[in-house]
Amino acid sequence: APGGPDSHSEEDAMIELATQAIRQVAMAMAETQVALEEEVRAVAEAQEHEAAALRAVEDRKAAMAGERDRFDNFNAQLDEMQRASDAAVQRYNQKQAECRTLAEREARLRANLAQSLALLPAYRNLVEPSCPREKFEQHLASVRTFIRERLAA
Repeated sequence: APGGPDSHSEEDAMIELATQAIRQVAMAMAETQVALEEEVRAVAEAQEHEAAALRAVEDRKAAMAGERDRFDNFNAQLDEMQRASDAAVQRYNQKQAECRTLAEREARLRANLAQSLALLPAYRNLVEPSCPREKFEQHLASVRTFIRERLAA
């Protein structure tokens, strides 16, 4: 019967499902943020390694005394450092691409959360006839707060 106990439990179930979906999106966004921060740290480490390799190359150049054996040895070391530097640059570029991908994913998740927040009033119009307004408003306020906190994170 409309307005009976079954419709309230169905409504509660619908509200719970909507809340769970919003929480899952927020959790995915938080996980994305953590992954993004880890990638940013990895990029910073790659930059430090590259800078250290470049400093080492400059130190070696200044220390060369002109002897042929030392020069040959230096060239071999320089080649190895260049390979390491090239590899570091390649890793850095890859990490930057991954960071861009994560940033795009985060932007999509934020857009989805914002869209969910925007759809809440329409959802209220669908469920309001069978759900006590006061109870629904309390639930809606907690869901909005949750979404806004996630968007601000």
